[in-house]
Amino acid sequence: MNNKIPKSVYKLVVAEVGDYERKKRLLEEGKLPRESIVVYTKSVCAIESALLSVCELEPAEAIDALRSDIALGRGFKNSVAKRYYTTKGTYMRRKRHAVTIIARALGLI
Repeated sequence: MNNKIPKSVYKLVVAEVGDYERKKRLLEEGKLPRESIVVYTKSVCAIESALLSVCELEPAEAIDALRSDIALGRGFKNSVAKRYYTTKGTYMRRKRHAVTIIARALGLI
């Protein structure tokens, strides 16, 4: 699979993942207008589904750590998720794959 995506799309995915916690919290509070509920749910579900499909056999902590790395634009050197991956290559493949799936789910590519 070719995981090359345009840098502008990568930045949009990073922004969406960076806003994941806020959107999830607002959805749980249930005080959003109907239009926002639809948009926020699509974003939150796209992120969760992508990470679950890429990290299906990994603990929840690994998924949360990878999501955090994507949201903050961290690479392997400063990653909080690297403790769950044996090599830089494995980490980078998971991260690129997750970003690509999120981008597709959000209709960015």
